[in-house]
Amino acid sequence: MLNYCVNLLQSKAQSKRQNLQLQTFELNLKGSRDKLWRVVSNLISNAIKFSPDEAIIKIAMQKKQHSVLISVADSGIGISEEMQDKIFELYTDAKREGTAGEETYGLGLFISKQIVLAHNGKIWCESVPGLGSTFYVDLPL
Repeated sequence: MLNYCVNLLQSKAQSKRQNLQLQTFELNLKGSRDKLWRVVSNLISNAIKFSPDEAIIKIAMQKKQHSVLISVADSGIGISEEMQDKIFELYTDAKREGTAGEETYGLGLFISKQIVLAHNGKIWCESVPGLGSTFYVDLPL
């Protein structure tokens, strides 16, 4: 699934001369493949949108004892600590333009959170303004 997402979004990243680096392995996840694809593709799209030209975006999967951890890390504009909880809310006021003026609607992370919760998982981010963000999705095996 991660390979598929990266392949689909490669041209979008190339338009900003960004490099998508993928570290993954084959694993069958429980749940709706289409919905989980939507979560991962949204996180990668956001990383592309909020990262500068020529950035490296790292997508990784790590198997844990009872779950799998997917991460999408960028070197973009980052998110302040006070906004990190708000970005997952519907119609949040935490919206910003992308680095190339891309418009945002405030729905992607809200929908992603609902999908992850429906799969008994967790989604969160860690970020430093000006240095980038890493979004995590932890899903049970």
